[in-house]
Amino acid sequence: MEKKTIAVYEESCAHCLVCQLRCSFLLTKSFNPSQARIMVRWDDGAEITFTEDCTQCGACAQACPYGALIEERER
Repeated sequence: MEKKTIAVYEESCAHCLVCQLRCSFLLTKSFNPSQARIMVRWDDGAEITFTEDCTQCGACAQACPYGALIEERER
């Protein structure tokens, strides 16, 4: 069985929060970034982290329009 991981490229992040919106909608059926399992903080650039509850399902990577999150498969 292949395991998925999410590769993070913070330098490509535009802070659009689409990843958080997609994750929160998948989990709660509402667009609420604070309910997402991915956290994007912005100071002088992006800092992208995942909560302990993240299952690496890939929904955030599939939604990212900037290539800051890429779904990779391990064998």
